[in-house]
Amino acid sequence: MEEIQKQISQLQNLVADLQTWQKPVLTFAEAAKFTGLSQSYLYKLTSAGKIPHYKPSGKLLFFKKEELQNWLLSNRQGNKSKNETLQSFKIGRRNGANHKDSRP
Repeated sequence: MEEIQKQISQLQNLVADLQTWQKPVLTFAEAAKFTGLSQSYLYKLTSAGKIPHYKPSGKLLFFKKEELQNWLLSNRQGNKSKNETLQSFKIGRRNGANHKDSRP
């Protein structure tokens, strides 16, 4: 019986999470969970104006889920083809660069 209660509780948490992710606007805690960022780091980003957010009452922070997704996917890196990667490696090796530690 205790195991069933535990599973019911887990299902209720999953349903609550699904309902949260359907919302277009997230609270501060929801945004931290959605992005995978710690609340302290998310606060630093908002203070520095580096992440889109809203303060309708001047105190509470809210985030548009779509804007968070766009922010998370900004500044795309590394889309080199296999040939470009090999070419970069060959050029680096020719210039004396290698990945070994050169300390004595």
